[in-house]
Amino acid sequence: MTLPAVTTGLLRRTSRPQLAIAVAGVGLALAVLVAPRAEPGVAEAPDAAAVLAADAVALHVPQSWLGAPLPPARFGDRVDVFAASAADRTAGAIVAASDARVLSLPGDGLVLALTADDAAALTVARARGYLLVVVLRPR
Repeated sequence: MTLPAVTTGLLRRTSRPQLAIAVAGVGLALAVLVAPRAEPGVAEAPDAAAVLAADAVALHVPQSWLGAPLPPARFGDRVDVFAASAADRTAGAIVAASDARVLSLPGDGLVLALTADDAAALTVARARGYLLVVVLRPR
């Protein structure tokens, strides 16, 4: 009585075409894994300094500052930003920034081009605990 062979026979029975297909498959898998990918839904932002007016500043408004979802805005759209108290909902809302231009929409908020006074008003409103609501102006 003879014992069965211990090897699986994978290398013994592999023909050259099968080996070439296996090597090509491994190469393709590695290429897919190391290829750079863009994040979905993130628009490539232009150089902010180049598109800012001389009297404007850029301000990143994170999603965590917002009391409502962002409107479907895109580069160049005009928006107004309202500030409302999270504690006292009967107090109403104030206009914190008017006619701000959307520079980019990273995944965690938006970048606005606005005047220095509007940027200060937004940061002060946020420091006082106000929630911000972005309203899209008509095109």
